Amino acid sequence: MDPFEDVLNLEQNFYNVGHEHGFEQGKLAGFEDGRQLGIQKGFEIWEEVGFYHGFASLWRAYHIKSGATESRAAQQANTILDLVAKFPTSNPKHEDFDVVKLLNQIRSKYKVLCATLGTRPRMFVASNDS
Repeated sequence: MDPFEDVLNLEQNFYNVGHEHGFEQGKLAGFEDGRQLGIQKGFEIWEEVGFYHGFASLWRAYHIKSGATESRAAQQANTILDLVAKFPTSNPKHEDFDVVKLLNQIRSKYKVLCATLGTRPRMFVASNDS
């Protein structure tokens, strides 16, 4: 072994140590950033799903009260409520469950329900002014 090897490779050794340290710190920061983003996006998705659930519940209750339980609007509202009931409340463990597909189905049924009722589909997202 060359006695000057450590001196000659000093810059590379410091680079390697810095890279390893930076990599570990980046993993920790990335994990925390991902957690925060997951919380934010999860809240936004559930806010939207909650809106659809409330909308469908209201119209289903209205149609039941008016005695039109077999109407197309009541059927669409029931379909939305069934789809919302299938929506996971935690991260699905199996990869074959497609949350985006289920959310798109709910959105589509919501638009059909709005068209059936003659209302304009809209969804107001709460502002994040905290």
